[in-house]
Amino acid sequence: MGRNDLLKIWMIILLLSILPYSCTKSYVRPFSYQANQEAVIQYQKALLFKEQKKYELAILEFRRYVDLYGDIYYADEALYHMAECLRGIEQFNEALQTYKSIIKRYKDSSYVPASWYGMGECYKINNEWKNSVEIFLQVVKKYSQTLWCERSIKQIEEITKMFPESKYFKKTQKKVDKLVKKLKKK
Repeated sequence: MGRNDLLKIWMIILLLSILPYSCTKSYVRPFSYQANQEAVIQYQKALLFKEQKKYELAILEFRRYVDLYGDIYYADEALYHMAECLRGIEQFNEALQTYKSIIKRYKDSSYVPASWYGMGECYKINNEWKNSVEIFLQVVKKYSQTLWCERSIKQIEEITKMFPESKYFKKTQKKVDKLVKKLKKK
């Protein structure tokens, strides 16, 4: 039995031990000191795993956090960190779905611009160049006052340079140039 087999067995055992807790979504009252402390500990545990680059464990803990406390606490932030962890283990399609979920469910979240940008990067990694550029364009249009706008412009320029003969990417670069001029006037 190899190391990978042992790791798989360990992950299954861990999943099975967490499953009973994730299936029971108990309501936590915001004025409950104990519940608040439990939420903070759960979130810190997930962040610690992420910082240690133990992404699989971090994903499990962020999911558990969202299941137990997401209805009244920082679910958007937890989902964003979970998407980053999914990218860390190269699960780009799952990360993409998580970013989409943040954008759809938490429209006013400060994590929405970063989620749009993350989507663009996932498409880029999957070699879906047009989708990537379209997402980065959305970031430039919608979130021009954020650092994600500048990063998106750089990403678009990088992609368009890869396809110098493409009419689509030439048009896209012209759109970006116009948007940049507008932004500089503001």
